Amino acid sequence: MMMRLVALALAAAFTTANSGHNSSQPFNAVLLDTPLPMALSDLTATRVGEVVYIAGGCNSDTGNTFLDTIGEFVCDSIADTLYRFDPSTETFTQLASLPVGRYRHAAAATEGIYLVLLGGRDLNDDLIGTVDVCCCLIEINGTA
Repeated sequence: MMMRLVALALAAAFTTANSGHNSSQPFNAVLLDTPLPMALSDLTATRVGEVVYIAGGCNSDTGNTFLDTIGEFVCDSIADTLYRFDPSTETFTQLASLPVGRYRHAAAATEGIYLVLLGGRDLNDDLIGTVDVCCCLIEINGTA
């Protein structure tokens, strides 16, 4: 099954944040047919400038699996990847690996150039207590 990046939520966030859009009024959204580089859940998608950074997530073929023994859903494969998505060209670029693979985490953009990844869970489903700061202008080959 081909995964699609749904721009509806991103369009809502961009419109509300950038133009003072009243969230009770309808807006036009675009649905892109661009497949994700890999199937992911529990990831973050954060806008920095005109691109979106997709960090981490559960990349297990079975997704989150319910374990009766602990009564919770867990993931048996976690991505340590960071992708940049450019909506204008509908392309993904894989950037350097994250210092720590994580899912169910939070992310924020600061100063328009940094991506901050906070918390989440590791492969053992333990809480991650570190904060990773990624500079979004450096690609895997070191060029901007």
